[in-house]
Amino acid sequence: MSLLGMSEVKKKGNGTQVMDGNYVLRYSGVAMNARAKGGVGFIVTEEMDRKVTSWKAVSSRLITLCFDLEVSITLIQAYAPTEDAHLVEKEEFYDELQRQIDINETAGRRVIIMGDLNGRVGQDNQTNKGILGPYGGEDEVNTNGERILDLCALNNMIVANSYYNHKRIHKITFKSAQGSSLIDYFLVPKELKSSINDVKVIRGAELSTDHYLLVADTAFAKNRNGKRSSYQRVKWELLNDEAIARQYQEKIEMKLQAPLNGEDEVESRWSRLKAAIVDSSREVCRLKSIKEGVKSTKWWSQEIKVLVAEKKHAWKKWKQTRDPNDRAEYELKRNWCKRQVAGAKKQSWKEFGERIEHDFSHDNKKFWKLIRHLRGKYSKKVRSVKDSQNKLRVNIREVLEVWREFYERKFKDDRHTLRDWHEEEQEDEQENIGFEEVERAVSRMKNGRQQEKTQ
Repeated sequence: MSLLGMSEVKKKGNGTQVMDGNYVLRYSGVAMNARAKGGVGFIVTEEMDRKVTSWKAVSSRLITLCFDLEVSITLIQAYAPTEDAHLVEKEEFYDELQRQIDINETAGRRVIIMGDLNGRVGQDNQTNKGILGPYGGEDEVNTNGERILDLCALNNMIVANSYYNHKRIHKITFKSAQGSSLIDYFLVPKELKSSINDVKVIRGAELSTDHYLLVADTAFAKNRNGKRSSYQRVKWELLNDEAIARQYQEKIEMKLQAPLNGEDEVESRWSRLKAAIVDSSREVCRLKSIKEGVKSTKWWSQEIKVLVAEKKHAWKKWKQTRDPNDRAEYELKRNWCKRQVAGAKKQSWKEFGERIEHDFSHDNKKFWKLIRHLRGKYSKKVRSVKDSQNKLRVNIREVLEVWREFYERKFKDDRHTLRDWHEEEQEDEQENIGFEEVERAVSRMKNGRQQEKTQ
């Protein structure tokens, strides 16, 4: 375990402390003149501590820890007020939590919330689709749980506990004389879900507390140089607009019409052509900054950004007023935003499908370059798959046979089947796909489901 988040550390003030075994404790507690209670903190290994870029003692209920791996992550360890706490205390806590989320997201960081949130979110994954997974731990929902679900809806997060199938004893995080419940969580941005391998309770850990140890197994890669670099590139995607493409062409032609001034050398001519192309693209398409490690989202646009901002503003307004009309307005904007995001994603996937279909027919090299890129994108192994009769196949040979049949049916309307194409590739002395390569590719895929339903 590289990092441990704690609630109720019961330390005064805030600071850093080196512990036995070269572990480092960072904590945030109550004021020095107050009675020791509450408090939050992180314990990290010496190796992980070298990745830490900053931390902040926000309050006795919130502490943030920032570090850089393959993406820049901010962990927020939270200790929320209990269900019967005063309403003002709850409002102050969630307002401050949202403020910390906004600060870090504005800085381009991904935020993960963890800790004792003292709320019960239930397991209704139909009403809370996209937030709760199919494996919730209990049915009960309380007002604190509703706040947690609203927080996730506002910030496009999931309750990671509910996405992994375990026995109930490995989901319940708290036990007392009054009963047991699930009140400790990992709230994770949806785009980081693939980096979470598992979330479960470890019951055997000796913690001297009525909470069980909740563990998240992650798959974040280490940032090799420890720094985050950025670069600029031309916004070449704007050339899909005919008007901009025509303007770009005219710019190049205008730059190339200038007299050569006796330049007859090939290198001079090439330099002149290169300068015309580069300068024209920068003038017409302009540049954009790309931060290394931050994945671009094809469907994200200025329109979606405005809708999300309006949704957040409506949510904050309702949080302040608690007026039913403001809640209705928030729900209206939230639902409209969801529909627009879903439509943008659908359109993005449609364009992606049309592009690879075009490349398959007209640019074979580009098509297989993309396929090889997608092969290496996923790390989880396929252990089973359902065939066209909806029967589960678990034997590796049967799994590979199902995938072979699927892709042959997939491309049956093309000029030839994959087998014919394989023979044609051999004749052209191009790289062919063998059984072993298919086996390696399937073993690295993210899950055992076919990408679309076969008939």
